[in-house]
Amino acid sequence: MDYFLTISDLYRQSGGVISGETAEITILARGVEVDRLRLSGKVGPGGAGHRTRYKGRAGLTVLVTAGSCKAQLTPAGQLVNPGA
Repeated sequence: MDYFLTISDLYRQSGGVISGETAEITILARGVEVDRLRLSGKVGPGGAGHRTRYKGRAGLTVLVTAGSCKAQLTPAGQLVNPGA
């Protein structure tokens, strides 16, 4: 099954300076870990975020397990504007 993985608000702010951050997300199938991704960089603040395709079985969910960001896993057929 095809999904879109959207990452947003992956950044650190210190003393008024915005810089990159690291985070780790876990992909789950019925609560069991099936994949773990380590992210590094800067996405945000604000905006639509960074979107990439992800292939996996039906019913996957995503959880941010370390660091600071927002992550969303959406089945490809349910995304309104996949080219954005």
